[in-house]
Amino acid sequence: MSWLGTAVRKVVGLFVDDPTLAGGVAVWIAVIALLGTVTPAAGTLRAVALALGLASILMLSIVRGVPAK
Repeated sequence: MSWLGTAVRKVVGLFVDDPTLAGGVAVWIAVIALLGTVTPAAGTLRAVALALGLASILMLSIVRGVPAK
């Protein structure tokens, strides 16, 4: 079954360059989706929170990827 793990890693590697970035985005989308079940009337608030969260995850990924001088 080790071949299955190797195949999955290769396929995921085709689409995901930074696993931490992908994990952060997936977790944030899940948090916003769960927030929608708790407060379904706050659609605009969820949209803003989603946009700000994804932008901050992207910013952190960019800052983390900059080489130190």
